[in-house]
Amino acid sequence: VYPEWFTLPLAPYARRRTLQKEIVPGQVWVLDQIFGTFYVHVPIRATVLKVTGGLLVYAPVAATKECLGMIRDLEQKHGPVRWILLPSKAVEHKVLTAPFARKFPDAKLFVAPGQFSVPV
Repeated sequence: VYPEWFTLPLAPYARRRTLQKEIVPGQVWVLDQIFGTFYVHVPIRATVLKVTGGLLVYAPVAATKECLGMIRDLEQKHGPVRWILLPSKAVEHKVLTAPFARKFPDAKLFVAPGQFSVPV
């Protein structure tokens, strides 16, 4: 369950699922979710990279319990999330980045230039 869904009606509301796939064994994983408003739903993807000193999360998705559990499992094997990168101004990642980053207070957050202040 994604507890922030009511702040902006982003589908699939309280029923957001996360699918994890290992792309490069032991180095690169993707986390896929569905994102949308009203009747338009599209897939979105975060990429998790093993880098020196821990993990980098590129383009975060919703910080659901399921998603966080998957990342915590990766942290146990490969080190903590050290960096979170928001690479674009696209709403599908922008609105999810701040709640995601709050779950990893020791990670450094980098955002694309030109972001306005809400919600990041």
